[in-house]
Amino acid sequence: MKERVFTYVLTTFVFLQVFNYFNCRKIGQVEQNVFEKIFTKFNVYFWVSIIFICAFQFVSVQFLYYLTRTVPLDRGEWGACIITGTTVLPVAFLLKRTGKKLLNKIPFTKFIDEDND
Repeated sequence: MKERVFTYVLTTFVFLQVFNYFNCRKIGQVEQNVFEKIFTKFNVYFWVSIIFICAFQFVSVQFLYYLTRTVPLDRGEWGACIITGTTVLPVAFLLKRTGKKLLNKIPFTKFIDEDND
């Protein structure tokens, strides 16, 4: 049971990162459509890296589970991990739609202490 939960966490984390690649294509609040021009010929390396990461994750969980200490997942479990991974897309969209005034009210600087390492 514990190994299955860790496999869910690992796989979900990987897919959170994969879908965050889409968010990283557009930076700032002005560029909100992360899927704009996604199939242009200049995105070959982007798609190669996405396919490689997804394929490596699948192979490592399904076939190399003795090396990664995971358990093989069925289709429903893979789907749940992928769908959970897509949650970074609407969160990033909502953050881009949030006004600067509201973001400036979040006191995040009190959690960052760069002077005291």
